Amino acid sequence: MKKAVRMILLVCLLLPLLVGIAYFSWTSMAERYVALEPAPPAPTQVRWAEVREQELRDWIYGEGTARAVRRSHLTFEVPGRVAEVGDDVREGASVTGPIEDQKGQLIARLDDADYIEALRIADTGLTQAERNVDMANAQLKQSKSTENLWRTRLDRARVLLDKKVVSQQKFDEATAELEVAIANVSASEARVVASEAGVLAARNEVSQARRNLERTRIHAPWDGVVARLNIREGEYVLPEEMSSLDDTSMAATFPVTLLDASTFEIEVEIPMHRRAELRVGNPAVVLRDGLAGHGVGQGKADLLHASVHAVAPMLSPDSRTVRVTLRTNEADLGLIDGELTRVKILRAAKATPVVPVEALLHRDNEAYVLVVDADTNTVSERVIQPGIREDTLVEVPEGLEPGDIVVTEGRHRLLPGDSVQLLDPEARNG
Repeated sequence: MKKAVRMILLVCLLLPLLVGIAYFSWTSMAERYVALEPAPPAPTQVRWAEVREQELRDWIYGEGTARAVRRSHLTFEVPGRVAEVGDDVREGASVTGPIEDQKGQLIARLDDADYIEALRIADTGLTQAERNVDMANAQLKQSKSTENLWRTRLDRARVLLDKKVVSQQKFDEATAELEVAIANVSASEARVVASEAGVLAARNEVSQARRNLERTRIHAPWDGVVARLNIREGEYVLPEEMSSLDDTSMAATFPVTLLDASTFEIEVEIPMHRRAELRVGNPAVVLRDGLAGHGVGQGKADLLHASVHAVAPMLSPDSRTVRVTLRTNEADLGLIDGELTRVKILRAAKATPVVPVEALLHRDNEAYVLVVDADTNTVSERVIQPGIREDTLVEVPEGLEPGDIVVTEGRHRLLPGDSVQLLDPEARNG
């Protein structure tokens, strides 16, 4: 009995010690396990942007060739050898058009000696024809005077015949003389008509000769710039060798191409679905350095202002696109006829929520952004429907509200629920 009591006492004494040893061992082991666990990741540093509402312009981008609105291919209308190219007439030189009753500046002239001689002969013929008219009128006047004289004599012979002073034969002779005088008047009138017709014919010959002489010269029809000069002194020109097939052929074969460099047109083909809301008068921009890009970052000096001049009401047969014609509306253009340019046409403008383009992510043909919770600094995905784009901004008509924070840099390292640290906090209020 005493032995059992001693055992119980011994157990009671050892039990707390064993419990203490076990607790100490477990605590040490737990601390070691905690020390082996990885530390929680630090928040990812990201750059961000705040969704804001601003006016966004819907631009239609295109490409076209600049052509002067007013252009003319000039040629001689008669064959001949080039005798003269006007003073200071060269490609790129300005020429002046008609001033009041004076012809425009002389650009070139053919050897016109034969045409001058033809005009001199025609003038001589006209002078002779006018003299013939004067002679015919004089003869007509004389014939009428003779007719009046014989009428008087016939009247006197009739009175004398009634008085039996003259014979019937004398009266008949006076009647015959009057009839001859009347016939002479008719003949004189016919000669006058023929002479006047001869004057008209001579005047036509003079006009034709003068026109032929004018056809040996090329004068500036209006103020412009010589764009192409295909002739030199001494060359022989044949009008039938000029090709009128198209503008390129005319520029290559006609002696002179003149253009007005103050206004240009640019034709652009745009997709049919972009035609909506496009109207005559819509603003447009032409890029001087058109091949450099769509104008992002272009300075004002690199841009030309234009407007929509015409919108075709039908589709182009081959491309199934709509042709839009732009016209520049600035004085100092700096464009070259035939230059390939890039343009952008303002279709519409509206106030709408926008985000930077770099905030967009795509997966399975679906666009989304990473939105930062301002309270927890964690990110979540939000699907959006991007709208129109202007330069570096894109419209978000649905899915975001002004004031929302979206990640712009570092978004590819994030998953939904990750913590982030926003850099540049001052930009949040900018």
